[in-house]
Amino acid sequence: MVREMQRVCLSIFLALSAPLLRAQELGLGFEGGNNHQTVPSLHLETRTAQSGTVVWAGVHFKIPEGWHLYWVNPAGAGLPPSIEWTLPTGVTAGVIHWPAPEAFDSFGEIAYGYHHEFRLLVPLTLAQGLAPGDLTITATLNWAECDEENCVNGKETVTAKLAVSTEPVRGPPDAEFAKWRARVPDPKALPVVKAWWAGPSAANHWRPLGLRVPVDGGKAKVVFYPYADPKDQYAVKAEAKAQPADGHVDLIQQVESVKRQWPDTIRGVLQVEEPPLALKFYETELRIGPEPEDAAQLPPTPPLGVTALLLMLGGAFIGGVILNIMPCVLPVISLKILGFVKQSGEDPARVRRHGVMYALGVWFSLLVLAGVVIAAKQTVGGEAWGMQMQSPAFLVVMLVVMTFVALNLFGVFEVMLGGGAMTKANEMAGREGYTGSFFNGMLATALATPCTAPGLAAAAGVAFAQPAGIIVLFFSAVAVGLALPYVLLCLRPAWLQRLPQPGPWMEQFKMFMGFPMLGAAVWLLTLAAPHFDSGALRLGMMLVALSLAAWIFGEFIQRGEKRRGLAGSLALALATAGVGCLFVFQDKLEWQKWTRAAVAEARAEGHPVLVDFTADWCAVCKFNKRTSIEIEEVRAKLLKMDARVFTADFTVRNDDILAELAKYQRRGVPLVLVFPADPEGEPIVLPSALTPGIVLDALDKAVRPSATAAN
Repeated sequence: MVREMQRVCLSIFLALSAPLLRAQELGLGFEGGNNHQTVPSLHLETRTAQSGTVVWAGVHFKIPEGWHLYWVNPAGAGLPPSIEWTLPTGVTAGVIHWPAPEAFDSFGEIAYGYHHEFRLLVPLTLAQGLAPGDLTITATLNWAECDEENCVNGKETVTAKLAVSTEPVRGPPDAEFAKWRARVPDPKALPVVKAWWAGPSAANHWRPLGLRVPVDGGKAKVVFYPYADPKDQYAVKAEAKAQPADGHVDLIQQVESVKRQWPDTIRGVLQVEEPPLALKFYETELRIGPEPEDAAQLPPTPPLGVTALLLMLGGAFIGGVILNIMPCVLPVISLKILGFVKQSGEDPARVRRHGVMYALGVWFSLLVLAGVVIAAKQTVGGEAWGMQMQSPAFLVVMLVVMTFVALNLFGVFEVMLGGGAMTKANEMAGREGYTGSFFNGMLATALATPCTAPGLAAAAGVAFAQPAGIIVLFFSAVAVGLALPYVLLCLRPAWLQRLPQPGPWMEQFKMFMGFPMLGAAVWLLTLAAPHFDSGALRLGMMLVALSLAAWIFGEFIQRGEKRRGLAGSLALALATAGVGCLFVFQDKLEWQKWTRAAVAEARAEGHPVLVDFTADWCAVCKFNKRTSIEIEEVRAKLLKMDARVFTADFTVRNDDILAELAKYQRRGVPLVLVFPADPEGEPIVLPSALTPGIVLDALDKAVRPSATAAN
């Protein structure tokens, strides 16, 4: 329990670390920044260098016993060191070269990082013709350091002196630089490292990844340290199972993807220890292909015993009962309470039938979900509790349903039959009421499944690895638990007599209950938004249009008498336009999050770069993107150039972006920059108002160095 609390506290600390570190830089004072134990220093591989050459800088961290710092990919909750350079004119810094890390336990989880000491290597390029003299190289360092119980922020500014000479400089190699350079991964890939999906995805969005490294399986030890995905679509779990064989070692590691967008390639560092040779480190890109015939397999899932089966079903039943009081289901409880009030004066037998129909709605919905899980296991293996909440279509449908339920409770429109059908409806009142109870059960189930009640997660983890019959039993046990409280009330109609009698107060109560439904709609909006570009805005506009259409329907069609055809056409047009908001102008370029280091790395790899400084509240930014960047001609040009595109999101204040805007004499967004692939080339600054021709012309200049220089 203590370690779990430590892990939670660490996650909270690291989530707050970035803004707190920035507050230090702005002089806002964060006392944790003065308590660090690590001692940093800045070293240069040579103290004298000739202009036009590259000098390697080493940022060294001396870490006290029992403490650790993090690698560029911490593999969980962690914050890697960052470097902010202050350099003389004519000196530019390249990307950080990270030494290979080690894996260790950090608050109950495996993390990647360093103990004792390590050195980050950074190339400093001296411009051609740089005047001789002494230069001061300054680096402001920020990092998080942790021991077994605490984490603190560290910040310090370090400097080093460099003399620029007109003559070539030669000297003995620095042994310390050679030591840490040997731990920097070699970009030359291993002979053939095969990778494949070793099985279907399991609960909690994990999928096993197999790696085959061609080394002596009897002697070699292999570790794979993956880089973080720049698009945040997947993460590779640190723990790995090594299975040596004749002539190779197979590794099995788990990959997590909440959206189940499984990558085609995964980049990382491969560490190979093969006696009598020393450790070797390779930077590799795993291209995931077909599974080898003799590939290492995951051990088969053992069959459940009677005791384990009963424990699993008990956990499912208890979890289903507890789901009734989870926030996901509370809005539906309010509707059911209102239904009980209405039923309190009815025939007890009819009330019991309502309870049975509600239970059948719950059971039917969970059986459908069981069928989806079974089908997923037999195809892509995408089984997980609440997995339908990963589907953007399901989320949007549920969002619209919950919004309409709230509007109906507010009285914007009524779910009723009009005109001459009312008489017939009275004859079918019993059937209509039972249908409503059945639907209520389905709605409760749809909202309950994303919640994980105590006992339910563990039971699901066991059940989803079992045969189809066990999965059906698991979902049936959840259905019994979820429906039980309502069925008991319906079987004991006398308990309903304790509820207030029906009366005028029910209208106000009904309207009040619309607010929990509206809250559920907001929650669903937050889940659906990440699936769409500018998702919150798009979904919000869709809901506004659909709500207006619902109001027109209720006010001018249900309650009005004139121009119903015109009102119906307008309501249909609004609804169509609202839904269309989700499918018009979706981004097709693979936008990445902007950082100076990411742009520098892309250019160092030979890619031209386009950076869009934008914000959700900037109408001009959105117009520029839709009319001049996210269009077919520009996309084709960027693809042909093998360019990289980055988004610098200024929706919330970001001091790095603010400094970059000031660098180009802009006080705010929009700002679009096009960088040539040549790291020495100057960026092309585009005007605030764009046209496709302006963007295409800038891209042409980015691939013509002479034109860029002339510009």
